[in-house]
Amino acid sequence: MNYITQVQVNSEEEMRALGRQLVGDVASGDVVYLGGELGVGKTTLARAMITAWGYLGRIKSPSYGLIEVYPMPDGGQVAHLDLYRLEGGEALYDLGLESYLNGRTIVIIEWPERATGYLPDPNWQIHISDGHASGCQTAPDPDLRQVVIQSKRPLTKPDPQQPNR
Repeated sequence: MNYITQVQVNSEEEMRALGRQLVGDVASGDVVYLGGELGVGKTTLARAMITAWGYLGRIKSPSYGLIEVYPMPDGGQVAHLDLYRLEGGEALYDLGLESYLNGRTIVIIEWPERATGYLPDPNWQIHISDGHASGCQTAPDPDLRQVVIQSKRPLTKPDPQQPNR
């Protein structure tokens, strides 16, 4: 990855704002890894991105089905995977992941470390952590998150505290 951006997120709304901002930089065919502990905001970020790309329906968590696919108004689609419950990387073949690696589908993968060696290389690797676990020196705030974005392309606007594009 050529570019690394660190962002502090102070609320769930700011996490959604960051997701809305990222959609202008993520391109069709990109693979996005979302890492971090349970409850740090991976699914919140993914939902914000899917909504910002124009999907108007209900966005379900793929935790139990492992994969949800959303058609986009431009004819593309987003495949959202949550590998937390994956029992070995070889199970990815049963999900049909390869069919989404077609250059037109954006693939968002939560818990990619559960399938190390079985996934394509990401264009974006986003890690979310509790702000205090990553060394933040401010007073305790349960909503504070540190987001590290590694990418092959630079971000055009990586600050969730700025107005939307």
